[in-house]
Amino acid sequence: MAEYVLLTDKGFKKLQAELEILKRKERPFTLIELEEARQQGDLKENAEYHAAKEKLAHIDNKISEIEIKISNSKIVEVSEANGIVKFGSVVTVFNGKLNKEQVYTIVSSEETDLKNLHISIESPIGKALLGAKIDETVQAQIPSGVMELKVLTVE
Repeated sequence: MAEYVLLTDKGFKKLQAELEILKRKERPFTLIELEEARQQGDLKENAEYHAAKEKLAHIDNKISEIEIKISNSKIVEVSEANGIVKFGSVVTVFNGKLNKEQVYTIVSSEETDLKNLHISIESPIGKALLGAKIDETVQAQIPSGVMELKVLTVE
């Protein structure tokens, strides 16, 4: 039995958009590059040909990976939070370690984006926050020690 890839609706649509770009734009462009390089002659010593061929293989692998993720995806409906942190919640916390407020979005590992504080439900912080309520303080064991997070709001 295949393992499900949990996604929010937004994450699912993002994967679909990435797949469309790869199929409709990047792959056809790379095929043109490959053909142009092939016309330059001796393929054994043609760096452009080998680079285009490698790029095409990378694109084809990425297309295959995304198609598998999409076919095995399970879109999780983001339900009303009711003050409890759930999958898909946007959580404002007070981070005692950094002495500041932060806003995390709880997502699957497929949608993790640390730069935008989209954290996985499988990460130490995600696990600590899951099920927490407003005004509750949770502790997350991270590589640099224990992080205390007080839940301020849940959307």
